[in-house]
Amino acid sequence: MLLLAIVGFALLSGVSGNSGLLTVRAQSSGAAPIQLQGVTASVNGYTGTTPFNISLSQGQYIVTFGPANWFHEPSPKSVSISKGLTQYAVGVYTPIARAISITDSGFNQTKVSGYRGVTPFTWINFQDSPQQLVIQNVARLTLSPGQNYTHVFDSPGTYYYSVPASSFNGTATVG
Repeated sequence: MLLLAIVGFALLSGVSGNSGLLTVRAQSSGAAPIQLQGVTASVNGYTGTTPFNISLSQGQYIVTFGPANWFHEPSPKSVSISKGLTQYAVGVYTPIARAISITDSGFNQTKVSGYRGVTPFTWINFQDSPQQLVIQNVARLTLSPGQNYTHVFDSPGTYYYSVPASSFNGTATVG
């Protein structure tokens, strides 16, 4: 049993003759990236959840990244493994924005959801006249035709938005 544990450690830590170590991670894009834990990634037939290390023979490999809630999947990464060296494959996930249009008939979406600190919510005025937009505990502003306002909620909760001069209203649920 101890021998199996030592061999397993050697494989995961890159301690073998012609191999190198690949460290696979996932993170959000932006100025303050968030490390994403438990995202599925695949390398050479091996599938793991981020972050993980894998010992590989020298050569070229493609790392593919799976879906993560609230984010677009990144493109596959090509990595070159060299003997005794560590390479990194980082999947950079961009948040899926929520666009809410103000039109003649109301909001195009009256119930939207996102993740705190990650999901950008954008309100766009598609009416021919300026519209006052009120977002509970966040903003009260006037959007001219074609103007937009984007906000990322830092705290979980349900936020109400409306155009007070009309019956237009909706909710943004943030987890």
